[in-house]
Amino acid sequence: MNQAKCEEERNISLGKKFDDDDEVQEEVMTWFKGLAAEFYDSGIQKLVPRLNKCLDNAGEYVEK
Repeated sequence: MNQAKCEEERNISLGKKFDDDDEVQEEVMTWFKGLAAEFYDSGIQKLVPRLNKCLDNAGEYVEK
């Protein structure tokens, strides 16, 4: 990839202009960390009804 194309892609992300690759990496890592929190919260929230279903059936196997 040529230098001009790299510069263009670096400047497109989130409408921000980054001065170097380190700034891009930091922005991406921050974004991923935010996704991880949402992902785990969503998964934990889905467990509640499943656990309640299990408890309501005295631990017996339940089909989906």
